[in-house]
Amino acid sequence: PKHIADHVRKTPEKDETIKILEYLADRSYKAGRPRISRDINHVVAMLKDSAAYWNNYAFLCRETGFYKESLSAYENALSLEPESPQLLNDCAVIRR
Repeated sequence: PKHIADHVRKTPEKDETIKILEYLADRSYKAGRPRISRDINHVVAMLKDSAAYWNNYAFLCRETGFYKESLSAYENALSLEPESPQLLNDCAVIRR
C-alpha cells in the first residue's frame, strides 16, 4: 500500500483518485469483501492521515484478524486525536 500511496501523491489528479479509492473501499465492504476494503482503506488512511481514516482501517484489520496491524492503525489514529474516547476504547480492545 505504501508504494500506491506514494504514487497517488505524485499524480495531478490526487484528490479525484482518493475519492475513487474511498468509493471502491465502501463498495467492497458493502459487497461483503472486507479484505479488499481493508487494503484500499489502508492506502486512503496513508493519504488522508486523519484519525477517522486510520480508525476505519484499524476496524477492518480487527475484523479480518490482522490484530497487529489494527493496533498500529489505532495508535496512528490516537496520535492524531489522543483524547478520543472511541479510539481509546477501540485500542484497549485490541491491547487486551
